[in-house]
Amino acid sequence: ALGSNGAGGASLNNPVYALAVSGDDLYVGGMFTDVNNNGAPLTAADRVAGFGIGAAATPTPTRTPTATATATHTPTNTPTVTPTATATATGTSTSTPTRTPTITPTATATATATSTATPTLTPVSSGLIGPNGGTVTSPDGKFQMTFPPGAVNGNVTVTYTELAAPTQPLPTGRIGARYFTIEARDGAGNLVTNFNQPYTMILTYTDAELAAAGILEANLNVAFWNGSAWVDMLPCAGCGVDTIANRVTIIANHLTPFALVGGGIIHRLFLPMTARGGEGAPDLIVQSIAANATTLQIVVKNQGNAPVVDEFWVDVYINPNPAPTKANQTWQMLASQGLVWGVTSSALPLIPGGTLTLSVGDAYYWPSLSNVAATLAAGTVVYAQVDSANADTNYGAVLENHERSGGAYNNITGGTLTTGLTLPRVGSGGPRAPSSNRLPRRP
Repeated sequence: ALGSNGAGGASLNNPVYALAVSGDDLYVGGMFTDVNNNGAPLTAADRVAGFGIGAAATPTPTRTPTATATATHTPTNTPTVTPTATATATGTSTSTPTRTPTITPTATATATATSTATPTLTPVSSGLIGPNGGTVTSPDGKFQMTFPPGAVNGNVTVTYTELAAPTQPLPTGRIGARYFTIEARDGAGNLVTNFNQPYTMILTYTDAELAAAGILEANLNVAFWNGSAWVDMLPCAGCGVDTIANRVTIIANHLTPFALVGGGIIHRLFLPMTARGGEGAPDLIVQSIAANATTLQIVVKNQGNAPVVDEFWVDVYINPNPAPTKANQTWQMLASQGLVWGVTSSALPLIPGGTLTLSVGDAYYWPSLSNVAATLAAGTVVYAQVDSANADTNYGAVLENHERSGGAYNNITGGTLTTGLTLPRVGSGGPRAPSSNRLPRRP
């Protein structure tokens, strides 16, 4: 064991994941707090501590905002220790490349790596926040935390630590993509858990990261541990998920264990079916966007070889920025104006080769989900997406030929109005009730 707590035990109260030697000193990193030096707790020695290598091994507090360490366990029992983050005087953490020492445990080492898999502990970033505010950013860009002026009264060191597993089990139905803690301590080493002004936390992610975890982007959230349960933070004022930039924004004023979580992707099982002409699937496209002086019409077509039987949404985007590229990008995410239709069972089945014309104000138009100016000028950019939304899948309500085979996405068409038009006035009213309650949930 490293050191002594004065009662026959070790100085450290939790596992060690990183070792580094500098001269006559051994530095360790792990989940421990308040190193116990022969009965005297060192409140500043959390996560990182130093020990003199000699007859009297004395733990030394090593808390500093200038460097943290990443320990990676490999099958050769050779942990690699890499200092990864340096805080600047402005309170913004930056990455400083440094020499990476490798430590190989020997038979005489007092703390050695074992062949048992050990969760990787990665203190990603640490920064100094003052009364004027500041920002902590991880070197990999996955995490950013900004404090406004007045959030703290004095200098506070904020440390973001990414974990290999949640601090508490996630509830049933929840899947985690990333787990982390954020800790703040004042100059005396005291924990700071609340702030005078809320901070803004931004987590970036990749589609591959969500796919690897089995998380549907439309269900993405950030949860925090309140001491007895995981609590979702979205929705909240000023918060949200930007599916275009792949980032989650959270505004809060407390520090706890956190997790980037979501619901799982629903996988449907399609049993083989023998039919005349062989097995087929529908394939919805926007055949045309037509405009005259008084209305806008969207013509959708089933160019597949099986009928469409599931109710679906159609979104129209007015001057979107950027243009839609995939399902679950509703018009509200990309534009300030848009229109929505919910195609229900009265229009179905839509047989192979069949078309359906949608107009503003018709039986399938949803004024409560639409927002558009009375007049659209020539030169207005208009996009339409058929089968545009389903919060429970990543492909919409209708599993189409190209989605089964991994082909190119063909549900979106765009163009520019060559003439201006005046749309009919349609009252907003309340939300429509789907004829058979089978329209999917929108993100």
